[in-house]
Amino acid sequence: MRRFLTILLCGAMLLTAFAAPAAATPTDELTALARFFPEKTLFFASVRTDDDFFAMLDDVINLIEENMPEEVISEPDTIEELLDQMIAPNPNIDGGFSEAIRPWLGNTAAIGFPSLTELLDDNTYNDLSGPVLLAAEITDRAGVEAFFDQIIPDEAPLNIEQIPDYTLITPD
Repeated sequence: MRRFLTILLCGAMLLTAFAAPAAATPTDELTALARFFPEKTLFFASVRTDDDFFAMLDDVINLIEENMPEEVISEPDTIEELLDQMIAPNPNIDGGFSEAIRPWLGNTAAIGFPSLTELLDDNTYNDLSGPVLLAAEITDRAGVEAFFDQIIPDEAPLNIEQIPDYTLITPD
């Protein structure tokens, strides 16, 4: 039950994450990463990843916790703690979010689905096999490349291609 409520709270925060910044952040900042997605991408969402936005989401978590019975409140208490929990299972990551990711992560990230064919067909076994594109603003190209080299096992090598405006990281 606690796990369900944690997932429910995270889902509510994600909805807030997509709705709240639209009113507070200029559209051109939130859509800057769209240029890296195919023109006919069926679904595109962008979210702020800066510390100020994380602090705003932490305030939302606190507000929710203040209005919920004590027995249903569970960890995490902050976005950074949630991110720490998400990366903790990978033994190749040194440190938590603030040490391993924050130094190179910029202010926005985006996800896009060029096709929803696999997700919407009758075969539930292929729902997660469709193409998904992730993009993030980065502040340290060498840092992000070192991070991916660190977390991806040697038996699953990556192609890292440096293009003037971005770094393309794909499975080999």
